Amino acid sequence: MHVHDLSGLRGVTFNLSHSVHSLSFGDTYDGRVNPLDGHSRVFVDGSATKLVSYYVKVVPTLYTSLNGTETSSNQYSVTKHERSSVNLPGVFFYYEISPILVRITERRRSFGHFLTSVCAIVGGVFTVASLIDAFCYHSSRVIQQKLAIGKQT
Repeated sequence: MHVHDLSGLRGVTFNLSHSVHSLSFGDTYDGRVNPLDGHSRVFVDGSATKLVSYYVKVVPTLYTSLNGTETSSNQYSVTKHERSSVNLPGVFFYYEISPILVRITERRRSFGHFLTSVCAIVGGVFTVASLIDAFCYHSSRVIQQKLAIGKQT
């Protein structure tokens, strides 16, 4: 009998419900999101022959804060696949570590960037206001013309 051969356990049911309280790789830093933190999957009766696979891609990350402190850590993404399995029910995690390093550096925005953003907002407000004004003006002109035509007949 092979370790993955469950043919001798045909009548046995498995509860594959699982919870991931926390899964992280390395030190934490501001803004890091761990996709599997707090993830739960509950299976009901009849789903004992499931195979759940989590494919985790880990990316090394170097985070530099505003004060210059560097934190060497990792971030990850995850893809989950579920399928029925007659031979091998279970929950499996597969890891792949990326050869590419991601650098995240915090920077303050300049005053010029702030002014540009304010000008863009003010310009957008004026554009929308002029569109509304033009629509109202042309609508009132059309209504006045129709009323004038109706009075002449």
